[in-house]
Amino acid sequence: MRLTGLYIIFLFLANSGSLVHSQVVKPDEITYSFKGGIFFAHRPSMNHLVKRNAWSHEISLVRNLADPEMNQIFNQPKRGLTFEARNFGNNEVLGHAFSISCFNQMNLFSNQKGFMLNMRIATGLGYITKTYDEFENPKNNAIGSHLNAKVALSFTARKYFNSKYYMDFGAEFNHFSNGSLTTPNLGLNSPSLILGIGYNFDEKNTDPYRNAGNFIYPDTNSKVKHEFYATMIGSIKEIGEVPYEAQRYRVGAIKLGYGIQPFHKWSFEGGIDIIYNEANLYKYRDSTFTSSDVPQVGVFLGFGFHFNKSVLAVNYGYYLLDKINPEGRLYNRIGYRYYFFDHWYGAFAIKANFARADYFELGIGYSIQR
Repeated sequence: MRLTGLYIIFLFLANSGSLVHSQVVKPDEITYSFKGGIFFAHRPSMNHLVKRNAWSHEISLVRNLADPEMNQIFNQPKRGLTFEARNFGNNEVLGHAFSISCFNQMNLFSNQKGFMLNMRIATGLGYITKTYDEFENPKNNAIGSHLNAKVALSFTARKYFNSKYYMDFGAEFNHFSNGSLTTPNLGLNSPSLILGIGYNFDEKNTDPYRNAGNFIYPDTNSKVKHEFYATMIGSIKEIGEVPYEAQRYRVGAIKLGYGIQPFHKWSFEGGIDIIYNEANLYKYRDSTFTSSDVPQVGVFLGFGFHFNKSVLAVNYGYYLLDKINPEGRLYNRIGYRYYFFDHWYGAFAIKANFARADYFELGIGYSIQR
């Protein structure tokens, strides 16, 4: 448990580097949101966990991005922190979750009547009060660790009543997972509807009528960018028939990629994954596989969304070499890269086999751009 907690905390710190510059200790906005939804059982084996409606309370501290170029490209984007308390509609088995997340918020549309459409992408840490226990909580087959990574995607419509007060209404999907660092790890998913009220401290910097009517800024002055990059990845994965018999194994990988960025915001990428996942050797108890059968080689295609020094990347891949084939040939990845310097970046991703988490990717990479 201690190793799992330290690892997930490190993932959160690696992802929140860009937030240091946002100075949310002096927010431009504060929002309270109430969310009502359901616990989503994405596997038949989780149906017994669905009991009642789920709810949450959230406080968001928001800061405007102090970068004129990014403000023009992304139509006054924002950054901030959220603090949330939620349940999953089954307090007896799943308990409550308390989380802190950092987020980027983009304004997709606005008009002169004070109406906005926003998209928010958040990553953070969550503490879940009740986890699997063989004797005390055997029904919780969804999550095995108190500390988990949290990701959330939301879309909200905002209406300003004047320069200070506004109301939000929208929808959110959030996910808690420990990335197979501790079994079980089926994950906790909870879609919700959002109702929020907010206060604007600095009407000069958060003018809701600024840039009214702009959806996406044209990229007529941009040049096509090309990038070659390599990422060294390390991780840990736990497997076992039941959690108290499970063991952790090392994962090492190299990701070689090429990206082309024809627009300010979007890029397309592809490349090769070379993976040594030691846990695969013990996937099947009675097998004749050896360590030479462990390496996997896959090819991937995907796209990236660029925001300041950050890139949110989504990849879909196929294993060309996978002798053990523990989860099938197809895999996917959603990840985050933050460029600390011109060429060096930190990387974090959740690698999965389509709804089955494989492991967290934590890495450092080098990029050549032209």
